[in-house]
Amino acid sequence: MQVKLALLAEKQFETMLAYLVRYNPAAEQHVGFFGESETEIRETLAEIAPPLTESFWLAWEGDELVGVFGADYDPEIDRAWLYGPLVTAADWQPVAEALYAEVQKCISASIHELDLFFEARNLNGQAFAARHGFSLRSNNAVFRLQRADWKPSAVPAPVCAYQAAFFEQFEHLHQTLFPTTYYTARQIVEKQAEDQRLFLMVENERVLGYHFCKTETDSGYIDFIGVDAAARGKGLGADLLNAGLEWMFSRPQTGEICLTVDAENTAAIRLYEKFGFASGRILQGYRKRVD
Repeated sequence: MQVKLALLAEKQFETMLAYLVRYNPAAEQHVGFFGESETEIRETLAEIAPPLTESFWLAWEGDELVGVFGADYDPEIDRAWLYGPLVTAADWQPVAEALYAEVQKCISASIHELDLFFEARNLNGQAFAARHGFSLRSNNAVFRLQRADWKPSAVPAPVCAYQAAFFEQFEHLHQTLFPTTYYTARQIVEKQAEDQRLFLMVENERVLGYHFCKTETDSGYIDFIGVDAAARGKGLGADLLNAGLEWMFSRPQTGEICLTVDAENTAAIRLYEKFGFASGRILQGYRKRVD
């Protein structure tokens, strides 16, 4: 049967969501940007900046959905994140290529970096990245902490909430630790709200570390945690991590907390395991520079 492509229609959102919930958890198909559970995928889609009806393409065989590919992008950091291809059609490659051709037209011409994010066992995704000139830039380990495995600290962490007076120091530290990441320091500060918090470790008016995390419907996520290289080995990372965990688990509905970390960052992994985090998937990030 011939495959037909079409932009997502608003009335098709739940159909697309059900497709992603059904197929994205499988290792051989997993696209890291989407997440896994229905709640996680729904909230991820809600955060995408361009309207989904203008940035997500679907592939259909008759009335059956057999492929999804979309994009999110941010002109401020000059990058687009490609949500796909997730394809279940028998002819994986031609359907993926056709979807990609349409999705590229949806991305602002001002964008010069494209990112892909696949499970390490998603061989179709890896081949797709290679065909289109994307370079492997990272191997990321996914860690999750269940509420039942969390042991609260008896000693309050010596951290403070973000204060505007420390912005320049925070910005410098963030740029140093995560020079090519997905949020700028100013974006992090502006995102602070009831469900997103930025904690600082400050000694003698000097910012030594920070932790930016958020809560979602029934979970939490650690976006960034880092310590100045000159201040490491003093337990500051553990204090920052503990402060964020305390805040996220203070909500009774938070059942688990998730994070991704460089799979070769053994020091960070030891810290997370000490707090009860358990490893899951390995996700591979790919990037391509375009004119």
